[in-house]
Amino acid sequence: ATRAARRYDLRSRFSIDHDRELIIPLVRRALAKNPALRFLSSPWSPPGWMKAGWLTKRGYMRNSAKPGMLADPRVFASYALYLSKYVAEYRAAGVDVSMMTIQNEPDSADHQFPVAYPCCNFNGTEEGAFLKNYLGPQMRTDHPDLQIFVHDGQKFHDVPILTRVNQILDAAGGLSPRAGGAADGYVDGVAFHWYGDNLKNYQYLAALHDKW
Repeated sequence: ATRAARRYDLRSRFSIDHDRELIIPLVRRALAKNPALRFLSSPWSPPGWMKAGWLTKRGYMRNSAKPGMLADPRVFASYALYLSKYVAEYRAAGVDVSMMTIQNEPDSADHQFPVAYPCCNFNGTEEGAFLKNYLGPQMRTDHPDLQIFVHDGQKFHDVPILTRVNQILDAAGGLSPRAGGAADGYVDGVAFHWYGDNLKNYQYLAALHDKW
């Protein structure tokens, strides 16, 4: 029982040592050239032990079952803490991450078998629920200035971007106060990928802009 409890406690086990050799020095060099740079972090995958297995009994970084994460409140709480610790450690290293998304291309696992790079599947409702119940409260407590952006996928991927964003907002409780929403909202904005359909599907982005 003690070992199981430790598995979900990242306060003493978390580390960004992997990033200290090359990634953080490169970012510092960029900041030296332009101190006005702002940084948005986009997670690609939770640790494998937090994810549902895909053709295996245990999860792993690459590929993602559907849904991507184990349906366990301890896992969701641990991942929210994991992302908060990432922001804290980067800031302590001199890199002020001021914005983040919840998941890079959260619907990629619906279209690839197997997915060839680290990923984690969320549908809109799942993404919004994770934000409302776990990530939003954790970040509001630890990093109240951090902006959180949802979606982080295509302008059209099975459904228009507006459809998915509406699903996320419904589950997440709406926009944050900074974005003109209620006090209990966490969504500061929408991230999206500019490519797709030979860069000609701007009408879906326009519909999102007109609505929100």
